[in-house]
Order: sequence, then structure tokens, then C-alpha cells
Amino acid sequence: MNVFAWMQTRPDFSTTEQTIAQYLIENAHRAASLDAETIMRECYVSRAALYRFCSRCGFSGLRSLLLQMNADAAEWSENSDSLNFSYPFTEQDDLSTIVSSLQKDYSQSILMTQSLIVPESLSKAAAAMRKASRILIFTSASNLPAAQSFRFQMAEINKTDFNSWLYWVFKEKTVYNEYRCVIINT
Repeated sequence: MNVFAWMQTRPDFSTTEQTIAQYLIENAHRAASLDAETIMRECYVSRAALYRFCSRCGFSGLRSLLLQMNADAAEWSENSDSLNFSYPFTEQDDLSTIVSSLQKDYSQSILMTQSLIVPESLSKAAAAMRKASRILIFTSASNLPAAQSFRFQMAEINKTDFNSWLYWVFKEKTVYNEYRCVIINT
């Protein structure tokens, strides 16, 4: 997984961790030349906070985080081009520009999704689904078509023994112990 994509998609970071992550993302091109003192000074954080951040990201220290950032920087800058995903084209654009913008939008979406996939986790999820006697799919209203599409795809490979429910996700957590595999799509 690309470390920049991982940092950008973490909703559970503290304010300090968000500050460090944002600084590192904005300075991806300088990953090889960054050091602890520079990051601490620019982000107004302590050494302990910086090393807790590294640990939270799954690295043994700052050097290993910076090495991974350096390895991922080229892919990240390529994927985080200037295309506005919300409005990839304007009313004044000609058909050729619109088609080109849509192609770039889809390509970048695929690359960014691919950078977030952790193969080990995906393998574990697939194994759990194969073993499950029943698969429940919980979704919100906006994701119901995706859940239904997944259900139809499972039916094509004879995995038909599961329920698809519309489930509104609130703050409370619900656990169904009688089932071995639950997919939550929010």
C-alpha cells in the first residue's frame, strides 16, 4: 500500500497526527531530505509525537517511514495530478477534452484504489468468505446498488446463501456472532 494514500485515508488520526500527515503528503517530493528536526519545527510537534506517528503508521522509526515515502513518492505524485475529481471538465470543454478528462479520472481512481489494497488482508477476507456459511451485506442507501451488484456476482459463482439488508450505520456497533463473515460497505 502506498504510504501517502494510507495517511490520507486515516479518519482516526488525532489533530497532531493529521498535521504531521498533511505536512508529509505536501512534501512528498522532499522525502529523501526530511529529518526529525525539520518535521518537528514545521509541524510544531514534539519528538515523542513524531515517533508515535511513525509507530501508528506501522514503522519502527522515522528513517523507515521516510525510506518508504521516498519509494512511494513517484507513484503518489503521478496519481495526485491536478485533475479535480469532483468537476473533471467544464461546460466550455469540447468533446475530446471531456473524454480525455473522464479517462484520466477513471485511470487515477483505479490506481489510487489499487494503492490502498493490502494483498494479505484481501486474501484473509476471501478465505473468510469461502468458509462462511452465510454472508451478510450491510450498506447505506447510496451504496445499495453496489451491494446488490456484489450479491448478483456471488450468485454467478453459486454463492447464493446470504442476505442483503439495507442497514443505516449509526454510532452504535452491532455484532452478529452467529455468522463468520460480515461485509460492511459505508
